[in-house]
Amino acid sequence: MADHDVRQNMKKEPLDSEAFYQHLERPHNPPPDTVTDTEFEVEFYAVSDELSSILSEFGENDPFGNGDYNFDPGFVRSRGMGFESSRDDFISHDLILRLVEHLQFRRPEWEFAIYLPNGGGIFVSAERLRYWMSPDDDIPEILK
Repeated sequence: MADHDVRQNMKKEPLDSEAFYQHLERPHNPPPDTVTDTEFEVEFYAVSDELSSILSEFGENDPFGNGDYNFDPGFVRSRGMGFESSRDDFISHDLILRLVEHLQFRRPEWEFAIYLPNGGGIFVSAERLRYWMSPDDDIPEILK
């Protein structure tokens, strides 16, 4: 799918801080109770590997904030997965589009959360971008 097609279909939804944090506290599209942890782990870690691969195309993972982002997923029963950006300029138009394309074509039931350096964040799904920016965050171009 071309950039134009992804951009054209993408909805952008600003959130206030309360809605943002409420969304973070809930699992996103959890598997049904009939799916065991062992079964869901296969899906969870496959998505983890996919997200890790995408992120490595754009920068370096470092848990101490010396790279571009920190991605270290721990297993939870949620189809939401997040990473922290260490730099405002890491969250590029191309990165967001790459994440959206991946979700649209491979994992439409999943959502990726991006935690921004100054406290805000972006929820990326196949259908939309939901976001809250703290006063100190630089707003990525794709959200303008």
